Amino acid sequence: MSTLSIVLLVILVVLIIACVVLYFLGKKAEKKQAEQQEQLDAVAQTVSMLIIDKGKMKLKDSGLPQIVIDNPPKYLRRSKVPVVKAKVGPRITTLMCDAQIYPLIPVKKEVKEFKENPDKYKAHVGDVSTVLRVALTGRTNTPDMYEIMQVLGKESIIKECEDSLRRLKTDYIDLYQIHWPDTTTPMSETFEAVERLIEQGKVRYAGVCNYDDHLLAEADQYISWVSDQIPFSMVNRETEKKTIPWCVQHGKSVLAYSPLERGLLTGKMTPNHKFAPGDHRAHHPFFTAESILRTNAFLEKIRPLAHEKGASLSQLVLRWTIDHPGITIALVGARNPEQAVSNAHATHIILKRDEMDFINKQLEVLL
Repeated sequence: MSTLSIVLLVILVVLIIACVVLYFLGKKAEKKQAEQQEQLDAVAQTVSMLIIDKGKMKLKDSGLPQIVIDNPPKYLRRSKVPVVKAKVGPRITTLMCDAQIYPLIPVKKEVKEFKENPDKYKAHVGDVSTVLRVALTGRTNTPDMYEIMQVLGKESIIKECEDSLRRLKTDYIDLYQIHWPDTTTPMSETFEAVERLIEQGKVRYAGVCNYDDHLLAEADQYISWVSDQIPFSMVNRETEKKTIPWCVQHGKSVLAYSPLERGLLTGKMTPNHKFAPGDHRAHHPFFTAESILRTNAFLEKIRPLAHEKGASLSQLVLRWTIDHPGITIALVGARNPEQAVSNAHATHIILKRDEMDFINKQLEVLL
């Protein structure tokens, strides 16, 4: 074999090894990205905002916080970025927006059309917040938009509560929940305000949302709170590791939201489902074709039990959730009154111990 042939062979071997290494590094990066996206989607919340104005401009002219202007991602430094000025709650703020979502966002003059045809403007808060999050923190996962823009200051909480009482035309609120941990405000200040509202008779009980076991322990130092509203479903069991056991141990209620996992556990989702633009489920690992097929296979195994109970799959899943150790209430959305009534009928189902064991055994295969 000639020297040239040997050299070419060595180069070929090196290229093959490099391709293999790049392949596995790419797979690792994809896995990490999927995990980060799952974390984002697990805590995703809906934000109502009024878009006052929007435009494309250079960062220096955008009116964004100076830290964003001084430390943008490299790909944004010389280009014009889509910027929106929005009223979020009581605050007016400037945000960067995803380029694909930007054309779909209505400005103030389009509000009338938006009310008449809201489906045309569907989007998700993540589309607005991701670029800002990266610029501020250098990360695509938590802290999320709430940690950047939400301030749970004492006076703000009291004002929001009093505004709610006025809109609801009532004298008190039964359960007043701090909807998201706020790292910009001392927890003591937040709960001092809630305690004052309780003393004034404007609030009967205090609760929290999306607090993990460490935050719950800290909150316990400042106020006698009664509930934690957290994500939990048959396929999303992360809070079962520490948060729910902490609540059980300390006698706190758990309000489980997304028990049907955004439609996945209804049995109505198909592998070829087409999500609307802006629907965050389109990029969530739970809603890949493979995941939907596996979930549907599990649901088919428990469907005979639902039929035996005279119930739908959704009702059976909700009943399982309510009966799961540590869960106090299953919070489930409804698109119409009929769906709300149907969901409520889940409370009429009685699951025996062996039936719960059967469902759990099938879940072990799925998970």
